[in-house]
Amino acid sequence: MLKKFFIIECLTNMHVGTGSTSGGTIDLEVQRDETTGFPAIYASSLKGALREHFEQHVYAGSRNKVEEMFGDQNAKGKLRILQAMMLGRPVRCQERPWVLVTMKEVLEEFVDLYARLNGTKDTSGNTCPKDLRDFLDTKDKPQNNGQSQKVNIEGELASQPLLKGASWIKWLFDTEEIVVLEKEQCRIFREMPVIARNHLENGLSKNLWYEEFVPHKSRFFFAVLAEESDKAILEDFAEKVQLMPVQIGANATVGYGYTRIKELKLTNDPEKSCSGEEGTNA
Repeated sequence: MLKKFFIIECLTNMHVGTGSTSGGTIDLEVQRDETTGFPAIYASSLKGALREHFEQHVYAGSRNKVEEMFGDQNAKGKLRILQAMMLGRPVRCQERPWVLVTMKEVLEEFVDLYARLNGTKDTSGNTCPKDLRDFLDTKDKPQNNGQSQKVNIEGELASQPLLKGASWIKWLFDTEEIVVLEKEQCRIFREMPVIARNHLENGLSKNLWYEEFVPHKSRFFFAVLAEESDKAILEDFAEKVQLMPVQIGANATVGYGYTRIKELKLTNDPEKSCSGEEGTNA
């Protein structure tokens, strides 16, 4: 089984809804993982958005290509799209406009998913970075090489200092620094902003509702699987999906849901091997 990992970066705010309400004050909620409660994009929603993108922008007029990848009513597609999990999100910060935050449990989920899909190393010798594994394996709280700087986020002091300089941060988040929250501050990672929306008729308010959304600059990760015999199709998907922004979720006409999808290329450098074993050339 072949696999590729991808990072979704939200270029604009995004609302991928559940189609229902919990009965609370929020009328339209975002999709969430049933286990963690963290924002997610269900596999069916993500596959639908990707299919629409390829139909309209990549293989317009070539229905066979799209159906080969994603299937139709009579046959399954060659690609298996997995649920996208939130990897990081921006939060307001006193020392700067915003800072990206994640959680150790979220990073562990990413590494665990990679390992469970096809073992710690795939057939090409590719692995996740060793420094990420080392960071997750450390028993002590994350330190910052003597350059720790705690920041105030969402009106309170972050439980961990700003982490800078680690190569896995650049590799995974495409940024230079991040805050890794402790469990007691998981609500900061879990809770999403809410906006009031209004339907007007002849200038009069007819329907006021509250909609939850994922803020722009948030990151998700997901995997795509394919059989060895379908390697060319998987490679084609990976190349084409990165060419232009992909719209995911509702409210496209008001700029919601525009994302950049980037393949997360894993390293076969033995010095950075997650397993600590020697890598092999692809």
